[in-house]
Amino acid sequence: MYHVMARGVGSQIIFEDSPDRTMFIGLMERELANEGDLLAWCLMDNHFHILVELDMASLSAAMRRMLSAYATYFNMRYGRTGHLFQDRFASEPIDSDEYLLAVVRYIHRNPVKAGISKTCNYRWSSYGAYVSGNGTCSTKRVLEMLGSADEFVRFHSSEGQEKCLDILPTRSRVDENTALEIAQKVLGQNPAACAAALDRAERDRAIRELRDSGLTIKQIQRLTGLGRGVIQRA
Repeated sequence: MYHVMARGVGSQIIFEDSPDRTMFIGLMERELANEGDLLAWCLMDNHFHILVELDMASLSAAMRRMLSAYATYFNMRYGRTGHLFQDRFASEPIDSDEYLLAVVRYIHRNPVKAGISKTCNYRWSSYGAYVSGNGTCSTKRVLEMLGSADEFVRFHSSEGQEKCLDILPTRSRVDENTALEIAQKVLGQNPAACAAALDRAERDRAIRELRDSGLTIKQIQRLTGLGRGVIQRA
């Protein structure tokens, strides 16, 4: 049993919208749920967490197929080239029942920790499958360990102290007012006009600075008037 995660190269956003997440879930169902026991998952903006029971050789092969297929889809949709994910996926083994429950809670509390959801009932995770019984997840083992769905909810009401696998500090999506302030600081009072006046090298540097500051591709598009392909390639 392994806790697995991967992030976008350079902390790049890897899920721009619902169709992206839906595509990834379909691949996850095909490559992991059909091969092993998928116990928990959560899709953030620039990374994901998965808890799955599968031998490492099969897991490595399935993850390679899944990430390759998703990167091909993402690059074609957004007109980009090159690697999408940062290196190989990271993983850690689950060595006890206590740690199994800790990782399940950690995965489901990721959106709360990042400030993108007020509760664990986040659309793009397996939490809802445990509560409603519907979704892409095998819930029986964890629910039997906790006793009931109500105990599952109670168990998730507070953050545990265990240190679980992570790659980067989670952060909330930059709100629109803050995004404008950042763009004005990087580019000038009128970001769109300033971006249009830059040469390519300076423009790409500014785009990278905006992305490193947490702005999404869509926010950079709106603020600069630049095309998605230009932003992706910077």
